[in-house]
Amino acid sequence: MFMKVCRFIILATFILTLPGCFGGYSDDVGLEVADVVFLDDDYEAEIAVEKGEAFGVDVPYPVDGVYVLTGASFDPALFRMERYLEYEDGGEPRVRYLFTGLADGAGDVNVKMRPAAGGPEDVYRTVRVLVGGSSGILF
Repeated sequence: MFMKVCRFIILATFILTLPGCFGGYSDDVGLEVADVVFLDDDYEAEIAVEKGEAFGVDVPYPVDGVYVLTGASFDPALFRMERYLEYEDGGEPRVRYLFTGLADGAGDVNVKMRPAAGGPEDVYRTVRVLVGGSSGILF
């Protein structure tokens, strides 16, 4: 009888903890993201967030083999980059940058690329971000 109870407890523990091993992934990797800007067809966009809120910039990866992403440039006094994620959506490679607004103000997040064969870096996509500012109806 004791062995049956032990087997049941071990099996129940295994069954209850196993789903957590496979179902714990999230695109925002644990961050509470206020908004994500998807720049598929547009080269520029704008977003407004509050100080302390996280936001995302999501872009398709440049044409495979022709260009490579080199990173994102931004004002570190206004934003902190939290995560850089590469993933596929419907077979299309994508990149998502996650940032947090640190101080009231406005600035650009520029996703940059360069030719795979070498050459100068260029801006691939730009997001104008307003942190804080007027968020109410009357103010």
